[in-house]
Amino acid sequence: MDEEPARERNERLTVALLDAGQALGLSTRREYPVPGGRLDVVWFWEDPERFPVRLPLVGFEIESSRRSRKHLKGDLMNLMDLQPALGVIVLAGDGPEVESTRSFARLLVERHGARVAIWDEAQVETLRVGGTELRDLFDGLSVETTQPETNEVSGRKYAALSNWLVGEKRDRIEVSFDEIEEVLGFPLPPSSREWASHWSGYKGSAVVRAIKDVGWRATNLDLEAERVVLERVTAEQHEH
Repeated sequence: MDEEPARERNERLTVALLDAGQALGLSTRREYPVPGGRLDVVWFWEDPERFPVRLPLVGFEIESSRRSRKHLKGDLMNLMDLQPALGVIVLAGDGPEVESTRSFARLLVERHGARVAIWDEAQVETLRVGGTELRDLFDGLSVETTQPETNEVSGRKYAALSNWLVGEKRDRIEVSFDEIEEVLGFPLPPSSREWASHWSGYKGSAVVRAIKDVGWRATNLDLEAERVVLERVTAEQHEH
């Protein structure tokens, strides 16, 4: 069976969300404009007789293909521009690549402290068939927006790096300094581009503490290319 084309999948999910919002008694709109672009679907609460203002209750962004980090950041910014009671990024499809994207999206949301949930297609389908009530959307919100626990040693500033590694299923990752900065949400200190010891000296580097405190280490450092390999430390390596 051929995979559903991205455009058709996006349209199917859009219609499902529009229908679900109307079934819940809300006003709905697709392609809703915000300063940074347009949101795929927005649900509004309005009661002209008692409160003559149309309030954005839930905003949805659907990613059915080309899920780059740039796209996800744009989705988040659009939802934050709308300022709804709840924002939802729907990541369609499944597989390792989608799960990796989902992990990044959750870390991105946590880093910004946004009221945004990361959904899959199954959650949209549950809405479509009436298996979810409006209050249920907000009952599960804390799962996605709770700030990650801070490692007392590595510090809050680099907790996003620690949490990214904790959620990784791979044991070895080759990354650029730019990719690490995308995870952190801010630039690495200048010393990380000048001194190899910044990636190995535990006491003098908060970056190293954020890596080592969750059972990883930095190897194969290339300062000129600004790349490093992050490896999960095995039990045998701990013993030595």
